[in-house]
Amino acid sequence: MQTFKFKIKEIDRFLLSTIEKLENQKMTLMGWLLTFLTIVFLRNFFETFSSEDNLFLGSNWGVFFGQYVGFFLCWLLVIILFIYFLTRENIEKISKLALLGVVLALVVSIVETAISFLGGEAIRNKYGLIPNSTTFFGLLKLLSEYAGWGIGSFFMSDTFASTKTLISVVILRTAYLLIIIFFAKKILLKTKSIFLLVFYTIFVWAPFIFAELYFYSKAVGSPSYFSSSHFFENIGPNIIGSFCAIACALYVLFKTKSIIKTFVASIFFYFLGFFVSCFPYIFAVLFKLPPSSQSFYGGSNINPKFEWNSILTSIYLILIFCLSNLWFFIYSKEKFLAIWKNLRPFRLLHNLALLGFGLYIAIFLTSEPYGVGVLPGSINFFDCLLIIMAILSVFFFWLSAIGYDDVCDEKIDKISNSKRPLCQNRFNKEEFKMLSNVFRGVSYFFSAFVGFGFFLLMFLRSLMVYIYSSPPFRLKRFPLIATFLLSLSALFTVLAGFVLSPQYTVLDFPKKIILFILTVFTFGFMAKDIKDYEGDRADNVYTIPVIFGERKGKIIIGALTAIALFCPVIFFPAFWRILILPSIFVGTMSFLLINRKNYSEKFLFLVYFFYGVFFVLTCFRT
Repeated sequence: MQTFKFKIKEIDRFLLSTIEKLENQKMTLMGWLLTFLTIVFLRNFFETFSSEDNLFLGSNWGVFFGQYVGFFLCWLLVIILFIYFLTRENIEKISKLALLGVVLALVVSIVETAISFLGGEAIRNKYGLIPNSTTFFGLLKLLSEYAGWGIGSFFMSDTFASTKTLISVVILRTAYLLIIIFFAKKILLKTKSIFLLVFYTIFVWAPFIFAELYFYSKAVGSPSYFSSSHFFENIGPNIIGSFCAIACALYVLFKTKSIIKTFVASIFFYFLGFFVSCFPYIFAVLFKLPPSSQSFYGGSNINPKFEWNSILTSIYLILIFCLSNLWFFIYSKEKFLAIWKNLRPFRLLHNLALLGFGLYIAIFLTSEPYGVGVLPGSINFFDCLLIIMAILSVFFFWLSAIGYDDVCDEKIDKISNSKRPLCQNRFNKEEFKMLSNVFRGVSYFFSAFVGFGFFLLMFLRSLMVYIYSSPPFRLKRFPLIATFLLSLSALFTVLAGFVLSPQYTVLDFPKKIILFILTVFTFGFMAKDIKDYEGDRADNVYTIPVIFGERKGKIIIGALTAIALFCPVIFFPAFWRILILPSIFVGTMSFLLINRKNYSEKFLFLVYFFYGVFFVLTCFRT
């Protein structure tokens, strides 16, 4: 007996030390992401053999790199955040342990592959279908049926006959679950043994969950969502979900010793299982579409090729964006706020306005002046997803660009922009570089699912930023060349918005507008150099103010900006009567704003922005 107790203590020490090593493992954000991606890609490799769906075909690249990555990362973040709010444990430690869930998905996929090899049949995992007649309230009813898993399934021959029956079943399964958790807590407090707790779980809790899954599937039958065939088709995800639910509940119990919190964790995973299982079709129901994969094909008016896989990936990535912001805020409020305060919102808005201008031309411009057709229909849910993906791609590109710019301009910023994150030691240089690389990779990832043309243009723009900011070129040191590169970057953003519709290419874009953009921004972008005068002079960056002095430089830049704002009259003579007075007015105002003693870029931007809106609505009316 003593030997048995000794062995249990040895196992407990091993389990505790393993958990502590995993929690305290040194790992950067890049390292975590690479580990996660490696496991998911390996899992995708085995899924190819178990499902006999060839993910290595060129047409399936989006499934391999997008949908599965988005699926696992989205729900992993949901679980990490939920456990954090229950336990208040260090979120970095929870995130490291959460990788074990992805490892479990890999192991299950390997087992599925072995079974399919031995059995000779493919094992395919599918989203659960919802009945076609399901409404939003029907979805809530379905969710309430899902809450009735368990003991009640033994007494049912069909779906719940009445609300009274449903309530009775929910009370019974809740009581049974609380009893299981109660004894689990007793074992933990009395023995302080993780091994015995896991042993109890394997032989009491796990069979309860699998019995729930199986008997509910049998009881409800094929007319409802959870048919028995669906259960066995998705045996892998069911195993992953069940073990993750048990593991997370045990983790909550181990960290908090609270029956209520452990119960909440268990119930949360039941409902999470429902949403994960039929996730795409919940959106179909909400937007009054048939709950079928066919509803996700050809739904976008902007890009009919934006279909099932791209749509699902987009939904996951948008959710990941929201969840990762919350994760980052919890991880380090100071660093999170430093990133957002460094966003330079007016310049970001400028980039998004350029993207919108390109899309505006693609959708609304009449065909007569430029030979560009009009897209029929109005913007719908799928179009909004496509536009949000494009916006987020530009957003992450911008975060990456200003990150590289801050790293390369650290000497300048210490003089001219002392509130930047590096100057305030919110990040070290290597950490900031790593974060900028992550942002750039995320931008490419988002753009790839918007469209190939969009991806290429964002890639080209990132190259422009590199030779503009970074050694050995660092072309920002030379006037005209620097602003020409920035105008080229602006053109790439406009073209990216234009090619959101696959029926257009860059060759369809009006050549006159290309020349107009390059001319206006080559002259107009020089205004950005005024506020960095002292820092640029110290770092030998030869801007107009550095070459001619601050006073003369501001006069020259003011004149060039006024010329840039007069360019609409020259390039669009058909509208000269409408444009000439506003162009002279804003040109004069810009000159005066630039030559003020206390120059502020914000006021100049507001003048430029409102005049830009007026110009677009005047010259590009439908």
